[in-house]
Amino acid sequence: QDCALEATWRADREVESFGASTITVAFVRESQLGAANLGDSGFMILRHGKQRLEIVERSTEQHHR
Repeated sequence: QDCALEATWRADREVESFGASTITVAFVRESQLGAANLGDSGFMILRHGKQRLEIVERSTEQHHR
């Protein structure tokens, strides 16, 4: 998670133009998944179930007004 968060902050510091966007950075190291999300969208981890895709984990969406 720390590596994904650092990559997100690095991308934000090096931006050359501004606007509204969402960025999600994720990585897998051995058996662990780390993720960082910046913006109002979230992400889900999906796996094949018996008859359909199932949501294994999901982030909390962030809403800004």
